[in-house]
Amino acid sequence: MFRESLKIHIAQRGEEHVEVVDCLQNLGSAQLEQGHLSDAEGTFRRALALARKVVTESHPVVPENHPAMAVAMGNLTYALRMESNFDEAITLAREAVEWHRRNDGETNRATRSSSLQLADLLIEAGLCAEAEPLARRWVDLQKTESRSKTKSTMADVILGAALAGMNRFEEAEPLLTKGYEAIKDNFTPGSEQRRRDALNRIVKMYESWNAAKPDPAREERLRQWRVEVDRVASTAGP
Repeated sequence: MFRESLKIHIAQRGEEHVEVVDCLQNLGSAQLEQGHLSDAEGTFRRALALARKVVTESHPVVPENHPAMAVAMGNLTYALRMESNFDEAITLAREAVEWHRRNDGETNRATRSSSLQLADLLIEAGLCAEAEPLARRWVDLQKTESRSKTKSTMADVILGAALAGMNRFEEAEPLLTKGYEAIKDNFTPGSEQRRRDALNRIVKMYESWNAAKPDPAREERLRQWRVEVDRVASTAGP
């Protein structure tokens, strides 16, 4: 279906058109869902290369801040991350952050989201010391926002994970646990993966902490969090 749609759009509008970029994104997403990761990466590369041509400052119709560019960078970054191609994924994620800063503003929600995604990617690549200041900036910023004064967010979880990755467990523990509780208290079907990720980070932190410095009280906390993992898994949808 998506291949046919792509052919139709190219025939009607030509290759260099923003709607062709959208068709490529849809095709790549379908390939991901089918488990064809290599094919999806190739499609997303094609989409980004085309987006760089049609989403430009001088384009008469498509402005530089058109969202197709951000989507193209995000999709390819995700595919590269899934393939553990961290060097290229991180380079592209940095570009996405700068794109959002330039087009959406320094403290815009989209800029925040892309920055935290970059920090999360750095943690997965083992670059926790580099991820920490990136995540901490948003944790500090949310403290100045009235709507966030009493509510931890995913920024806390990512900062906690960075600290845990540097064996700074005492600092990481409250960030991870409070962040998880906030996600649970404000749970929606769309936040299911965030809840699971936060739980897994907590368990990993306690496992690493106990391996470095065994403690019966922490072992009990780890047991309780593993029970929570099982509980969440048993209530989650398919």
